[in-house]
Amino acid sequence: MTRDLRFSDLRKNPNKIRNVGVIAHVDHGKTTLCDHLLAYAGLMASSLAGEARTLDFLPDEQERGITIESSIISFELKYDDDSFLINLIDTPGHVDFSGKVAEALFTVDGALVVIDAVEGVMPQTETVLKQALKENISPVVMINKIDRLITQLQLREREMQNLLQNLIDRLNGLIYEYAKDKFRLSFTRGNILLGSALDGWGIDVEDMRKGITMSTIRKYYEQNDVQTLRKTLALAPRIARLIIHHVPSPLDRQKNLSETNYSSFPQDIRQALGSCDKNAQFIGLVGKIHEISHFRFVNIIRVLAGTVSVGERFKNQTTGKTHRVDSLALLQGNKDATVKQAFAGEVVALTTKQLSSPGDTITSPKLSLTLHKTVEYIQEPIMTISVEPENIKHINRMTKYLEALAHALPNLEVEINPETGEIQVFGVGELQLELVLKRLRDEGIPIYASPPQILLYEMPQKEAEVSYTSPFEITMTGKLTPYHDPLTAQAEKQSSQYMLLYKDKRNNYLFVAKEIDLQNPKRYEGLSEGFRFAVSFGPLQKKRVRNVVFLLNSLSEEKEHSFEDYLISSRGLINYALKVADVKIFEPVYEFQVTSPVQWLGDVLTCIERNNGTIKHVESYPTQSNVIGYMPVSFSSRLSVEIRDASEGRATITYRLAGYQPIQ
Repeated sequence: MTRDLRFSDLRKNPNKIRNVGVIAHVDHGKTTLCDHLLAYAGLMASSLAGEARTLDFLPDEQERGITIESSIISFELKYDDDSFLINLIDTPGHVDFSGKVAEALFTVDGALVVIDAVEGVMPQTETVLKQALKENISPVVMINKIDRLITQLQLREREMQNLLQNLIDRLNGLIYEYAKDKFRLSFTRGNILLGSALDGWGIDVEDMRKGITMSTIRKYYEQNDVQTLRKTLALAPRIARLIIHHVPSPLDRQKNLSETNYSSFPQDIRQALGSCDKNAQFIGLVGKIHEISHFRFVNIIRVLAGTVSVGERFKNQTTGKTHRVDSLALLQGNKDATVKQAFAGEVVALTTKQLSSPGDTITSPKLSLTLHKTVEYIQEPIMTISVEPENIKHINRMTKYLEALAHALPNLEVEINPETGEIQVFGVGELQLELVLKRLRDEGIPIYASPPQILLYEMPQKEAEVSYTSPFEITMTGKLTPYHDPLTAQAEKQSSQYMLLYKDKRNNYLFVAKEIDLQNPKRYEGLSEGFRFAVSFGPLQKKRVRNVVFLLNSLSEEKEHSFEDYLISSRGLINYALKVADVKIFEPVYEFQVTSPVQWLGDVLTCIERNNGTIKHVESYPTQSNVIGYMPVSFSSRLSVEIRDASEGRATITYRLAGYQPIQ
């Protein structure tokens, strides 16, 4: 019988807390691995571990066998005569839901990276690992599906060693770019675990010191005795050892951050953050928006210092607004255990009347500070559908639900065209959009929906200095510069001379020279709204515009004008500047990786060439090959079907957004 965490002293001891996110490419075994750990903690029958997919509680997850929502479960774990509070977050692996990974990383101190031994480091693995490293999150690794190397590829021990070492070297190459040797992976450091989540066994450095080798594992499989293997080298206690010994506690990680990321804060704030001081004023960070049940959303927050209690008010430092805490809860998947108070180091669900956004800093009302957390989403919207209800009486309900989903789901956008009234939904992929439509129909809202369309963008090709006089005799001069990452150097250098008036998620920025008088709200709002309209409907085909940084240097007029006059003038200025900057139509491009048995490599290469793909390089191993390259998103669905057919279903392909290219 597990102890009720709500009354556990572990919650008040950040040394005994481990906040860990499980991240990986889709179908590499994250959720199955979590089952074993939950069974070890007594939260489910051990006989179901590997099959129950306990943290996939949404109906669509159970139906499709993939994680869609980042599931969170808090539980007590006993290990070596000691007890720990584990806050475990199982994140999605499918790229359509990868924004949930970015948001979940705000709440954790360590990342358990799960990798399929056969497929290796896939593009999604690489991307989510980079995100974790940017947040200074310690990675530990479970190389899963080792059984496939034995039973499927039939590799000899030396071949397995070489394959695993190549995989680890590739991971360390990625880690070195962001953390040098700080988070280096090695068996001697103990931060690598090998095993099979499906068969329930694992080996780590402690087992290797006792003489356990791949030959030992092979013998069990040759004797068809997986049951003994599972009992002798049980996976769950080794996962526990990996997490407890190699994922830092909130106290350890925040002490490190106080000396680096928080070094500019006042001494008392830095001290409170670095020591997880539960007696300090409340400081927290908003992670993800979590759907705890059907259309019931809460904020997941990390308490960094102090405490927060039900009924208290807190300040969202990003918006400047104060809110009341309606409820707090520890989460167990689709269940919540309400608590009256949350302590430094904890990850809890917080409910208010108005949800905060991922990355927002929330504090006691008296404080004034921000942690400047910006969500770096893995992929932005690249597809769109038009929707309308079959019965017009459902229009308000449909719009309400779409807006709720857009607020909760990363990079899902809803837009009503002001000229046509058309409702468009923008998403990162067909699966995400398909599930949005299913959600509406499950709500009893029959709808019509157009087929998904690939989003095309209008983008400037060069710099353009322009002077423009509108029909209202408002004369403006400025300079348009194509955006580069990070934000255009020229705008950064001149930031002392300009103020930022507008920005959006498509890297469009409007800077206005400080000598231009913006005290008049009609001028201020008209210029901003005109720019927004201009980058929403480009001058070539009325497509969305990307990558525009405009510096407005001067504005002259004979008299003051209306809001509409400034709006039309600003829109005309940007449209004119885009034409001078040689705006072109661009399409999104995927980077793809095809993993295929070597006997089908030739057929795979033929399929790629036939579908307008460009091959970057080919990695060859004794029994499999990886082909990495680029192709327009518009060809990806057809390529997936052709490669599956050409390889008799043995080849797999994954994609991630690599950028945009002009349409020839």
